[in-house]
Amino acid sequence: MTEAFTAMMSGGFDFNMPVIEFPRPDRCSNAASYWTILRVFEAALKINKPQGVTMS
Repeated sequence: MTEAFTAMMSGGFDFNMPVIEFPRPDRCSNAASYWTILRVFEAALKINKPQGVTMS
């Protein structure tokens, strides 16, 4: 997944932002995969040094 975010960020965009909608706890007992997305996005930011922010 890091490769996908790295490729996205290498496009020369002024700003990169994943929009993540965390599930409600009563609908999803395991939100770990959502935190994985944030960690991978952070890793890709460190590799490419672009501007980025997360939004949920």
